[in-house]
Amino acid sequence: MRRKIIILAIGATLALAIFMLNKQDGSPYAIFRSPSGLHKLEVYVSKQMVAFPGQGGDAPGVVILKDNDGNTLEEKKIEMVQLIREPKWSATNVSVHLVLDWALPSPPAPR
Repeated sequence: MRRKIIILAIGATLALAIFMLNKQDGSPYAIFRSPSGLHKLEVYVSKQMVAFPGQGGDAPGVVILKDNDGNTLEEKKIEMVQLIREPKWSATNVSVHLVLDWALPSPPAPR
């Protein structure tokens, strides 16, 4: 009986540890700023339970488009953070080949 309690306690502790590790925010992988300086793409790598040296780019993550004030404009989960290479910025869009193509909001009109 005592052995069952110990096994259950260890199992519950492991399950809680896995849950907590998966709930943590990812760490920064890359930040790309627009030529105008009004926007940026932030790429975060998700936490992984096991990763071997050199596999950091193979991890899933999230890419976030933010404005200059830090407001999130778009967000997308991605399978591998290394898919996000140098984005192509235009006055109206930001794109990463085969990954995303987002419209940029118009800059505020001068007063």
